[in-house]
Order: sequence, then structure tokens, then C-alpha cells
Amino acid sequence: MRAVCEDSAGSTFDDRLQCDGCPSYTADYGQTAYRYQLWAIYVGHFSRKDSDELLVVLGGCEDAHSPMGAVLLTREGAAWKNSGYFEAGDPCLPVRAPDGFDRLICEVDDMHFGNYVGVLEARSFKNNAPYAEPLLHLSGNLGGGDAPGGRCYGQGITSLEKLPSGAGFTVTIKQTSGPLPEGVDSCADYDNGGPQQTIVLNFRFDGDDFVLAPESEADMKRLQ
Repeated sequence: MRAVCEDSAGSTFDDRLQCDGCPSYTADYGQTAYRYQLWAIYVGHFSRKDSDELLVVLGGCEDAHSPMGAVLLTREGAAWKNSGYFEAGDPCLPVRAPDGFDRLICEVDDMHFGNYVGVLEARSFKNNAPYAEPLLHLSGNLGGGDAPGGRCYGQGITSLEKLPSGAGFTVTIKQTSGPLPEGVDSCADYDNGGPQQTIVLNFRFDGDDFVLAPESEADMKRLQ
């Protein structure tokens, strides 16, 4: 936390480690009324294979559009050095690819006017440069959004796990779809006990990124 907090003192609030003040690399630098709280730590080789690295996810010193950030710490001897700062979210699944680098598989979602949009992406940090590759898009209107064609629908990730081989991951999605019932004004009142599907997709590393496995192509069409 010393490497993360810089000159700010570190403390604990509600059993969560934090910086008492916003570090220089955040949008709210200089603010002492805000807490920069620790949310997650990922261990791996994100930008260098020859050094131990940590991605430290924190929240509280950024604007509402991007409230979370991740500090990349690289071990140098007995100390940790701040090697970069990126926009980030939590939770993510860390997966080591056969090239020796770790990626974070993260779900990014948003809700506006009752319409849900979600993206599953693979994040890499080679050469201290963040890169995000979209792998999967999800959507839904069960929050009360418009009902195109008089239908209510929703998609959501229920689990995200590494494949036993270690060279990829599997994602499970619950999908709901059905007509807007008579007398119901909004999809927010749609009975979620209606028709449901469970779809399982496997992604494997192709040498550059994670791609949909051939055995999952038919299930991806069902999702789309």
C-alpha cells in the first residue's frame, strides 16, 4: 500500500485497506476527503515475464464514469514500483495464456433507461500499455426498457471459470426471452420464471488472444 498511496497515509475503513487521500495519478489528486479503497489484487506476469507483478484495483478517486483504477506494481528487489495506472473494474478472472502473460477476463456492463448492455473482454498489459479485446456482447430490457416486437429478453453471466487445461476459460450465460404479457406495461414486470436457456461457451488461446472454441459456435448463434 505504500507504493500505491504515495505520500498519503494508509489506514483501514470497514475492514478495507485504503489511502487517506487521492494519489497523484488519479483524477481527484489532492482531495483528502475521499478514500481510495482496495478492492482486489491480481498476481501474475502482466507486462513482463521476468518479474513478479501485481495489479491492484482501487476505487474512490475517479469520476463517476470510471470509478475504478488499477495500479501495476513490479517487484524490484524487496520493493514494489508503480509501473503504470489503468482504468479497471472488478471482478475479473485472471488467466495465464501459453505465451506466459496473464490476461484479465472482465465483464463491463451498463444500464440506461431500463436497457442493459454487457461486454466480456480480455485485458492485456504488455509493455505497460492496456489493451481490451471484446469477446462477447450481452443485452436485455428487463429493467423496463423498450419491448421491440412486444418481447422481453435478458442475458446475464452466471459463472466464469478457467478451463481444466488452463489454456482458456468457460463462461455460463442465462438467457430469458418471451412476449410482453397482456396488461403489463413494462418489461420490468415480466415474469422472470418464463422460458430460459443456459448457454455455456468455451474460449481458448490462439497465440494472440482468446477466441471462441469451435465446439461453442452453435451455442454462440443461440445467444446471438
